[in-house]
Amino acid sequence: FSRQGLTIEDTLARTKDALVLTRLTGLDTAKAVQGLTATINSFSKEALTSSEIVNKLASVDQKFAVSAADLTEALSRSASVAQNAGVSFDELIGIVTSLQERTARGGAVIGNSIKTIFTRIQRPEVLKDLQDLGVAVENVKTGKLLSASEVLKNLAGNIGALGQIQKSGIFEEVAGGFQINQLQALLTDLAGAQSTASKAQQVATGATNEAYVANERLNQTISSLINNSVEGLKELGATLGDLGIADSIKTALGVVNGFIENVQGLLEGDGPGAKFAQGIVKGIGSVLSGPGLALFGVIISKLVIDLGRFATQGLKTFLGIGKAASEQKA
Repeated sequence: FSRQGLTIEDTLARTKDALVLTRLTGLDTAKAVQGLTATINSFSKEALTSSEIVNKLASVDQKFAVSAADLTEALSRSASVAQNAGVSFDELIGIVTSLQERTARGGAVIGNSIKTIFTRIQRPEVLKDLQDLGVAVENVKTGKLLSASEVLKNLAGNIGALGQIQKSGIFEEVAGGFQINQLQALLTDLAGAQSTASKAQQVATGATNEAYVANERLNQTISSLINNSVEGLKELGATLGDLGIADSIKTALGVVNGFIENVQGLLEGDGPGAKFAQGIVKGIGSVLSGPGLALFGVIISKLVIDLGRFATQGLKTFLGIGKAASEQKA
């Protein structure tokens, strides 16, 4: 974010929103950052903030059969083309939602499909063919070209009056050979009285702080789980005390502590017993630092040699198996 020339305040704000998006969608942080960046830069004319984008995604996620992750994936691939085609951010969210509910193809596939359809529908020859079929592609008053979403809505309204050959031809022109199913699904939705694309667009337009509310609910859920775990440990401790296990543990620990204190006192004393114990400890230390160390080195060397021998035999066996398999295959 800072490499894009953003201020510290903007960088921190976008970082926060990217992390919220990561938490809500399961996307990794890099993809969340890329998705936000692509959307903000592509729809720069709308002056969208990262918080507005995240809240719109969360709002549609909660009310339709589409995930914020799929929306982010689709937007990152189609936002730039959609902007050039005159499609607003909320309209694009509606189209992605409609295609996801009808085709369940995933954000990446849907994003690429939308990119293809929006690119081809702006070609002069395609616009002329649509006009010849009676599909409005220009504003009657101003003479300006309609947005890709408006042209698609007009096509959806006229598609029923076209013959099968005309439909096949225009589908091929608008969607190419690989995105016809996506185009048909979108036109079917746009032609309906209760269009999912239109509903999702309205929800995105009315979004407020849905992402932050969802994030706060997750915080409360995690806090509740931690509190439940702490309370559970307290109850376990009380139960152990009631059963008398705690007293037994205290007794056992008391015996161990007493033994340690006796040994410590013996080693630190000045009596004959203390000197005898100190001599034993010093003798053990001398053995470990002298002959014991040499013996330890011999053991380690022997283990290394045996390990090398085993590895060599294992490699030969493995190569033999491979050779036998090759001969058997032949």
